[in-house]
Amino acid sequence: MVPSFLIWLACTTSVVLAAEKPKSVGAPRSLVRYSQVRGRPYKVSYDSRAFTIDYNRSLLLGGSVHYPRLAMEDWGPILKNMALDGLNHVQLYVFWNVHEPKAPQYDPATKTYKHTYDLEGRADLAKFIKLAGDNDLFVDVRIGPYVCAEFTFGGIPVWTKDIPGMCYRSICGWHAGAPETCEPWKTGSTAGCDPWRQQMADFVLFITDLINKNGLSAEQGGPVIMAQIENEFHYNEPVGQAYVAWCGKLAANSNLNVPWVMCNGMSAKETLNVCNADDCEGYVAGHDKQWPDQPLGWTEDEGWFITWDPYYYLANFDRPPQEMAYVVAKWVALGGSHHNYYMWYGGNHIGQWGAASLTNGYAQGVNILINGLPHEPKKSHLARLHKVLGALNGELMSVVDR
Repeated sequence: MVPSFLIWLACTTSVVLAAEKPKSVGAPRSLVRYSQVRGRPYKVSYDSRAFTIDYNRSLLLGGSVHYPRLAMEDWGPILKNMALDGLNHVQLYVFWNVHEPKAPQYDPATKTYKHTYDLEGRADLAKFIKLAGDNDLFVDVRIGPYVCAEFTFGGIPVWTKDIPGMCYRSICGWHAGAPETCEPWKTGSTAGCDPWRQQMADFVLFITDLINKNGLSAEQGGPVIMAQIENEFHYNEPVGQAYVAWCGKLAANSNLNVPWVMCNGMSAKETLNVCNADDCEGYVAGHDKQWPDQPLGWTEDEGWFITWDPYYYLANFDRPPQEMAYVVAKWVALGGSHHNYYMWYGGNHIGQWGAASLTNGYAQGVNILINGLPHEPKKSHLARLHKVLGALNGELMSVVDR
């Protein structure tokens, strides 16, 4: 039974905004799932209304799960649960400090570093992505490599502090007037790059290569349809602008040919700008003015976290299901075509991976509790909404513009 307000939403959207849609782009009745394109190359792109998968506009309804924050045997059941609740993609951060806990070896002859990466156990990123595909989910890979995520040092390895001349999330040497040129997409090497961009580029390109070597990208028939570079970057000064522009070029010239995003802050011309918030209604007008050709994406509908101080996030760490359903439906009514719960399942920190003041359990107030049990009535209430929205994909996406 489809709630009457959502029928009104779909009909109103199609009647008021409908125009002749481009002949090359379709809008299937239901949202697109990975099983419809699995095993064959397909194109992922976008227009001002939505992301397109195999030339079909589709709602992207997803949630975040961080592979190091849960045991490997729990990966499959959690991902299966997402698909059963009407979601069609999973979003994940890639944690640099998990994959490279030990400092690389510098080779003075080549001016490059020899890296040793951990891809075993909870760090088996390729296996997690494959499991997502096996459970009919697309994958959004947020590489960063600064990720925040309430993770120790924001996901950056602590050994980076020992590299001479290191700066963070910037162009080292800029203020001295002599920043190094760093264009590995032209030279095939990060030799000569300043310390931060050398280490960052090495890791980003390693991850994009890993995805392709395992046949996981969309153009290989794999489930990876989106990627993110950097994270919540706001330093809008000349050096920050130059750094963001470089990030865009690095992403565009990697061998991962999917849409790249930058969230909750500045973005490069090669990337899409997307929102993080409890409610992204206030983001829409500014987005449409500044990026009229980009779809509305919401990468983090916040589930928040818990600290050892019981009063710190007491007000919003467990948002009411009615409020969460309302802001999602409103987002779609405003023209949003991509939505992601941060988190879907928070899991638990291992050892000292949690950021300062955080409890071992992460994001207790989201759809799945930290013990793996469903968070009711939130989980079921939101699952009903996902299924209704997914069933109305054709009506909602059959418009040229918002």
